[in-house]
Amino acid sequence: MHFLCLANRLDFHKLALAMLSNCRSISTWIFTFGLGEETGWRGFLLPRLQGKYSALTSSLIVGIIWAGWHSPMFLCNENLRSLGPTGAIFWVIGLMFGATFLTWLYNSSRGNILMTALWHGTYNLFTGAAGQAAGLFAGIISMFVMVWVILIVTIFKPRDLSHSEKQTVTRRADRIIKTVRSSTQEESGNALLPLHLR
Repeated sequence: MHFLCLANRLDFHKLALAMLSNCRSISTWIFTFGLGEETGWRGFLLPRLQGKYSALTSSLIVGIIWAGWHSPMFLCNENLRSLGPTGAIFWVIGLMFGATFLTWLYNSSRGNILMTALWHGTYNLFTGAAGQAAGLFAGIISMFVMVWVILIVTIFKPRDLSHSEKQTVTRRADRIIKTVRSSTQEESGNALLPLHLR
């Protein structure tokens, strides 16, 4: 009976619109802040660096460039300005840990940018969009990432930071070529089969 009284007070149309709006917000955050940045950081820069350096060194280089990319935010974001010089140093250290975490995720997923984009966009949504209210949550997630990175470096070692080999431009190109060759071979083999068996 209590449920029926509650159901009469709920506006399901407003609830559905709110849920749809949240889905659009999440998609926008993941597409812009996740996929938009990760295409450059992990999709372009990281594989090239990993061709020359260890995964850890590559992560730290990406982290430094990433910090430089975000440094103009200190001019317009009150929360970042309030960190002061000491807080800014810890912010850069946090980015280094974040870059290393995302390298582990990228290498572990064999170069899947979507995985890093989902993490990056979701992290930004839940820690950055809420402003001051996200402070504690952002701190907890950041601490989790830092502990996880220490475990990653300890377990998987700096060379690959993953159970898989580090992803380089050459490895990614080889994997694409193998995929194309195998699908081409399957198609040419299927050409000999009667249509109903293809």
